[in-house]
This record gives sequence, structure tokens and C-alpha cells, in this order.
Amino acid sequence: MSAYGNLNLSIIGDYSMDGRRRFHHDRRNLSHINLNWVAGGDKTVQYNLNQSQHLACKREVDAYANEFLTNILEWILLNKSCLNPAPDFISARKTLRRVLHAACTTEEEILYATKFRGTIYLCALIVEDRPSENEQQRRMSSWGYKFEQYMADGSDPRTGVNENESYSCIMRAQLRNHSLIYKCEVDGVETKLHVTNRLPHQHELLELKTHNMKFMSYGLNKYKLRDTWIQCALAGIPRVVVGYRDDNGMVHRLRCLQVKDLPRLAHGFFNPDNLMRFLETFLRWAKSTVIVDDPSVVYELKVTKSSFRSRIVSPGSPVTVLPPHYVQRIRRN
Repeated sequence: MSAYGNLNLSIIGDYSMDGRRRFHHDRRNLSHINLNWVAGGDKTVQYNLNQSQHLACKREVDAYANEFLTNILEWILLNKSCLNPAPDFISARKTLRRVLHAACTTEEEILYATKFRGTIYLCALIVEDRPSENEQQRRMSSWGYKFEQYMADGSDPRTGVNENESYSCIMRAQLRNHSLIYKCEVDGVETKLHVTNRLPHQHELLELKTHNMKFMSYGLNKYKLRDTWIQCALAGIPRVVVGYRDDNGMVHRLRCLQVKDLPRLAHGFFNPDNLMRFLETFLRWAKSTVIVDDPSVVYELKVTKSSFRSRIVSPGSPVTVLPPHYVQRIRRN
């Protein structure tokens, strides 16, 4: 178990998604990453992130983002004991990240919640009028997947990356009086620490990032420092490996950063304690708001840094949080 402030975490399960976004209750996509260079400081490399991009299978952004809770619900149906005792919330890290994103910006985040057997199922979806990724954003996203391939033991960068493949851990978390279970996509584990055929331990987990070389003296720019801290803190990931690249997609330097050092590197741009307090305040409000225990009732929750608002979604709305087959199987249990 690890703790980030008042957030206590433990890994209780995992699963993989294949290249067609099909669920597998195993670790086939868990990457092992060799960090035998870290003791000597930065490592000089020549990773061409454009290599074999024409062979890559690009991630289906809409389908991926709007999976709601599908994958963690599938895991729960195979591990129903995690519901005893029932957690206060079941969600995904990306949903909790959106809550914390609202705390840092002027943007409004919209979430959806349903209460069933005492647990609030909380998710987010991509709205149709969101800004589309431009060509440069798509290229940089693909560079990130290619960097992960370069870093994974046994991979061949001459082959294309299937960006739909992923590996996720299931976290059990406690934030003050709130218990949560949520899924976190994980980039990999350190090779020398992880023993094959068992769940990873949190101190083994690694996050991988690419960043422009002009920020190398800072570690990351202040916005990426904040967002990376949020991402890693919610999963208990202790280290980030950054590949510093030029504008043409060539990585020249690797550096390992400690997540605990990111707030200091940001020189006060964000306060981890304030972020966790905001998340705790939101969870407390959600508990007092989502009170109808009925899987057919969906609440819309609007979150900004200065207010929380809610409404019950019309019964005719296409938005649902829990699929009927999940509700039926849990009720049969």
C-alpha cells in the first residue's frame, strides 16, 4: 500500500485490452522497462518516434473514451468479492483526473453517476462538440505510443504500434472517509523489480512521457508537471521516465523523475494538498447528492473549481451508467 497525502492505495487486480479493445483477465500487455541506466543519470539515445508510423494501428479515440465503466465492470463480475464491503465509489482514474482538472482551470467538467446497492458508479464521457485533435496533436499522441514501444523490453520499433492495446490495474483507495475502487491504465513496471505472474507492487510502476527538449532544464513544463503529478498520484506511481525529443520526433535524452519532486519543480504552480482536499470535497458532495439507489436513475454532475451542480437526467436520455447485464448479474449474486 502507498499513500499520497490522505489517499491510501493498494492494487487489487488487473486486466489487459487487446488491439480490438477486447477484455482479457491477464497481464499480456504489461510492459517491463529496463532502468539499469538511472544510477548514472540521464541516458543519451536516438529514438526515432516516426519509425514505422505507417504500420501503426491508431487508437479509436471516441470508442476508447466512451467505454464508460465497461472494462472495470467486466473485471468486477469476475471478482465480485471486491464488493464486500461495498465501496462508496466505483470509477476510473481518468474521471477523477477530470474532477481535479476542474479544480485547476476555468473549465466545467460533466460527469454521470448512478447509485446501486450503496455504491456510486461515477464516469465521464466525451461530448460531441468537443474540439477535434489537430494534425500535430495526433502526431504527438502517436509519438507517445512509439516511445512506450521503444522503452518496453523485447519490443521491436521496426514494427507498427497497436495503440488500442493497454494494461490496467484496479486500485482500492481510501480518501479520508471515502472508499473507492477504480481502474488505472499503466505504462509498465521496472524489469528488475517485478516478478512475473503476480500483481505489480506500486513501487514497481512507471509512467512514460515525451517532452520537448527546450523544457529539459525544468524537468517538464509547469502544466505537464501538474497533470503528471495528478495522473501518478491517483495510481501511486513513484517515478516518471521522460524522453526529451526535438520538434521532428527524435528522442535524444532519457531522464527519470521522482513523482514526489514534481511539485517542487513546478515552483508552487500547484499544491498537492489543495488538490486532494478538492477531490475529498467533491466526493463528500457527491455522496450527499446521488441518493436515489436505483440503477436506472442517472445524475448529471457539473464540476467547476467554484461550484458543484446536479440534476437527474431525463428517463428518455441515451446516457446510462450501468448496463442491464451487469445489474442483473449482481442482483443474482
